[in-house]
Amino acid sequence: MQIESIYIDGFRNYGRVELGFSPGLNLVWGANAQGKSNLLEAICYLGLASSFRLAPDGELIRHEQEYFYLRGKIQRQEGPLLLEAAAGRGKKRKWKVDGEARLKLAEIVGLFHTVIFAPEDIWLVRSGPEQRRRYLNRQLAQAYRSYCRDQLLYAHVLKQRNACLKACRGEESLLDREQLSLWDLQLAEAGARIAACRERAVEQLAPMAAYIHAQLSGGEELTLHYADSAAGKSGAKSAAEIQAHFLSELERLRPNELYRGMSLCGPHRDDLLIRLDGRPARDFASQGQQRTAALSLKLAELELARSIRGEYPVLLLDDVLSELDQNRSAQVLAYVADKGQTFISAVDGHLAAKVGKRFHIRGGEVES
Repeated sequence: MQIESIYIDGFRNYGRVELGFSPGLNLVWGANAQGKSNLLEAICYLGLASSFRLAPDGELIRHEQEYFYLRGKIQRQEGPLLLEAAAGRGKKRKWKVDGEARLKLAEIVGLFHTVIFAPEDIWLVRSGPEQRRRYLNRQLAQAYRSYCRDQLLYAHVLKQRNACLKACRGEESLLDREQLSLWDLQLAEAGARIAACRERAVEQLAPMAAYIHAQLSGGEELTLHYADSAAGKSGAKSAAEIQAHFLSELERLRPNELYRGMSLCGPHRDDLLIRLDGRPARDFASQGQQRTAALSLKLAELELARSIRGEYPVLLLDDVLSELDQNRSAQVLAYVADKGQTFISAVDGHLAAKVGKRFHIRGGEVES
């Protein structure tokens, strides 16, 4: 998979620019705060249908402009693809796929698969479970169209169930119990599919991430484990088994949920446990170890996507090499050399690797 070209109008600090890319390594370089990350963000937006920085669409529009517009020409095994995205201030964003309008997020996410690693991704290891759930959700939503639909459904049902729990005010009426039972079943059905998909993904990711991390770290052991709050220690793996345990947990937790007015188990409370040499990386790893672990997870995501879709997604490394020592930088460059199309942003225009194209960024303007 690769992006042949992108047209940008009014995205972040860019005016109007059209760029063609190499199918191999693309180096985006220039001084800080010139727009290198913004270019990678524009490419990534076409894949994720959102900013990898979690910025709302309104913040992506160039100062004193009323809209942004992106158009990307993509090459995939399934054939060429044209993606268009536009958003205006105070207006709903619009998408087109091969010239036809698309209204649903699940119709867009995953058409163009990207994997991005940025300096802030150290929080994947350092912070709480939300970041790690987002890591799993992003890659699985791009890999499986059904996962994106399940995510959207689960979020809707969870919101409605929490509203029902709060409305009960700690005391259930017969009607409340009937409503909660309906929400329980829908929550468990969608949640079990999400948890089962995550469980399978982590089982595949774990050996890939362990191998990559051992190469980058000089032999440290990285292990991954998916902590499923619905299945607990039951050992359930299939969606049907997880759903049964999920419903049982909801019944057990009902008094506490009514008291607190929120759902206390499910994929929205799960975690990906990351350990280095048997100890929790979040608590015991140094900043350098945490960064290397996060990078290993991202590179493993690249391999997982290939195993699922039969081709590598586009890899975007945002200012990563400056955070690594010379030896680890060389190892990363060697690893990605044959992994399809890659974008690397850096301050320096020289790179110890064969570069297909170089793009010098100055104040949102590009010199190639």
